[in-house]
Amino acid sequence: MEIVQNTLLSVQKVVFLYICTTILKLRTVLMKQNSTKSTVIKQLVPYMGLGFQMAITLLIGLIIGYYIDEWLHTKPFGLIISLLLFSTIAMISFIRTVIKPK
Repeated sequence: MEIVQNTLLSVQKVVFLYICTTILKLRTVLMKQNSTKSTVIKQLVPYMGLGFQMAITLLIGLIIGYYIDEWLHTKPFGLIISLLLFSTIAMISFIRTVIKPK
């Protein structure tokens, strides 16, 4: 269980850093286009909630996996499978948001 928690924390840190650097890069590009601050903020709003959305998705996966393990007495396989599934869902959602066609 400790290994899963450490792995989850590491994944969250990497995703958080990636999201932060992506937002900073977007901000830099938009500022170079001589946009006003309000225009830049309006363009960045869809990306600001991505870290929170990913964290909530992983937390839901963690809770569901825990209860599946308690119900079926299969520790830690339900938790691992649930976290893998929900982390995949979170990454797909992140990618769809970032690569949204304009």
